[in-house]
Amino acid sequence: MNLFFKHISEMNKTLHNVSLMVISGPNCGEKALWSDAGYIYTSKDLPLWECLASSLSEVNGPILKDCDGNTIFCEALSSPPNMIICGCGHVSLPIITIGKLLGFHVTAIDDRPQFCDNARRACADRVICDNFADGLKQVPEDKNNYFIIVTRGHRYDIECLETLIHRAHTYIGMMGSKVRIKAVKETLISKGIDEALLDTVHMPIGLKIKAETPEEIAVSITSEIIQVKNEAYATYSYSKEMLKALLEPSDQGGCALVTILRRRGSAPRSTGTKMLVLESGRIVGTIGGGCAEAAVFQKALRCIRENKTEIVHVDMTGREAEEEGMVCGGVIDVFIEPIFR
Repeated sequence: MNLFFKHISEMNKTLHNVSLMVISGPNCGEKALWSDAGYIYTSKDLPLWECLASSLSEVNGPILKDCDGNTIFCEALSSPPNMIICGCGHVSLPIITIGKLLGFHVTAIDDRPQFCDNARRACADRVICDNFADGLKQVPEDKNNYFIIVTRGHRYDIECLETLIHRAHTYIGMMGSKVRIKAVKETLISKGIDEALLDTVHMPIGLKIKAETPEEIAVSITSEIIQVKNEAYATYSYSKEMLKALLEPSDQGGCALVTILRRRGSAPRSTGTKMLVLESGRIVGTIGGGCAEAAVFQKALRCIRENKTEIVHVDMTGREAEEEGMVCGGVIDVFIEPIFR
């Protein structure tokens, strides 16, 4: 079993986690994982890890660093994004649908069995039928939690916010009129909750797009979440499916992990995005699709056969790229690393 990926799958999701991968130099291919207090894994005991240690707490996204003739790709890792919806009313259902399309693990909470059934039919990954305070206690602590409060009354809003305000999260948003929001804030301040802390909550929830229907409100809310998620900058690169493929023993040959190292122009996917190419031809994840991905796929299969790493430059600009169907434009450099399970 590959211990690097095992540690990623088991890392404490409430801490600041950074992965390090040497992509060129005398130690090419060596890896390490750093988590708040220090290293939790190194593939080999190397001086360069200590050389980098003091700067890792400042890594908030993918970045290249140089040390002792090595180039190291460092990235802050987050867990898969979790969307937790408090309330399963008419606005929640399109939020569940859009959240699933965006790749969130969606949990819906309500104390009304009939409304919980509606959330199940909307294909929420998990539905908790309980009062909000107890239901939220069943949601694991995770910095990558996005809480959406769309309950049926301000007393339930108070219950949710009071439970969530001190918990790890990337986003908390609450739906309500100005009068309702003012009443909720005043009640919580009277209970001793810092007003400055309450000001970090997105209320009223969503971007101002003059949304009216439940579906439009859902678009407004999820658009704001996308904005917050992308501004947070930490990348989520390893889906459950990808880690499963990397960790499970296989008699179907090896695989190659493809990582975008650099991105310039209008390339479709960001730095740190990963794709796993299995020797069988199956792909897990995507670096943007189209001809660029197809070309990288073929090179990844070659890297598996030849057991070698490679940095591939893909230029999706100019006439030649246009004729090949690379319509997005932009330039990416990807690192291909064969992995044998």
